[in-house]
Amino acid sequence: MEASDLARQRKLDAVYRHTHSDYKGEINGVRTIMVYRNGTTLVALDDLTDQEINDRLPKGKKS
Repeated sequence: MEASDLARQRKLDAVYRHTHSDYKGEINGVRTIMVYRNGTTLVALDDLTDQEINDRLPKGKKS
């Protein structure tokens, strides 16, 4: 795994860990969170855009 992939995975882990349990879950083993994209929808964690990740990182973890 490349350093950039590892950094993205760490950010995704932080986003998932800090998302309230009412807004996250798993579907068939895939972690998902609720996101607003022209309406509220469930999005697989790996499908989040870089902007969505940065918007959801806890303070102090933003790059």
